[in-house]
Amino acid sequence: MNLDMEEKKLIFEGCVRVYLQGVNALRPIKSSIPSKMEYHIGSENTGLIVKDYRCDPVIAAQCTLSGETENDFADIFNQSAKVEVYQVQDGATIEMHEASADEISPLLWMGVIYDGKMSVHRIFWEILKPVDTKAIAFAALIER
Repeated sequence: MNLDMEEKKLIFEGCVRVYLQGVNALRPIKSSIPSKMEYHIGSENTGLIVKDYRCDPVIAAQCTLSGETENDFADIFNQSAKVEVYQVQDGATIEMHEASADEISPLLWMGVIYDGKMSVHRIFWEILKPVDTKAIAFAALIER
């Protein structure tokens, strides 16, 4: 089923700082729109999808996927964003758009946990989904 057609519940809307954690945390999804990148967090089995419309991270991802290794994708991806976080039946969809740095409030923390432990933070929303028997994909909003 197309996630855009699926029933969505808005969990959060606003500006965030972004932090991506873990090796291979994002798995690209083919997109026919050059100004957008879509990813699964961890794997397609998690139901956690990121739709990124931010110019610099989209360009960095396209360069990385085409074999150019001149950029540090994680550093470019970890820039502020205006986000909409939706709970969907089997996971969550996070839509990311350009934001100015002075609007930032919580931290959007995403990645894959390999040791089964997360740092202690004041979390006001989180979703965790298994990638496989040894890894867990996650997204969380951390209070400032």
